[in-house]
Amino acid sequence: LTKADNLGLGLIVLGLLLSRMMGTMSPFGLAGNWFAALFLGLIMACVAFAVAVFVFNFLAGVFGGKPDFSRAFAAMSLVGIPAWIAGIVGAAVPWVGGLISLAGAIVSLVFLYKIMPLALGVPDSKRVLHFVVSLVAVLVVGVVVMVI
Repeated sequence: LTKADNLGLGLIVLGLLLSRMMGTMSPFGLAGNWFAALFLGLIMACVAFAVAVFVFNFLAGVFGGKPDFSRAFAAMSLVGIPAWIAGIVGAAVPWVGGLISLAGAIVSLVFLYKIMPLALGVPDSKRVLHFVVSLVAVLVVGVVVMVI
């Protein structure tokens, strides 16, 4: 075998291994590949987290607070813990797992309403407006980012 044959054979084997690891894309999502779904899900979760931190931090300044990225990041990290734990427990418990996940999401939203204004110094008079506008902005920016 020549060097070109060895290279071609190596590329074929590499292509076979990568296609088994990454799977294929279809119009209905990932075609049954757990590795690609795990990898892309992790990337999308990190992007969504970063978008939420940036939006809440930016809008804190608009509503009279003190934008501070490190405090917003820390507050968002604390806020997400109940939802993440409830998601894990909800996935492990049959029948009522969805309700457990929903309860964790509601607790996280309550924590977000309570903690974020304290972390960013948003005045009490603008707390509700900051919360609602920030949630809507996070949803809109998140949809735009995920479409790209």
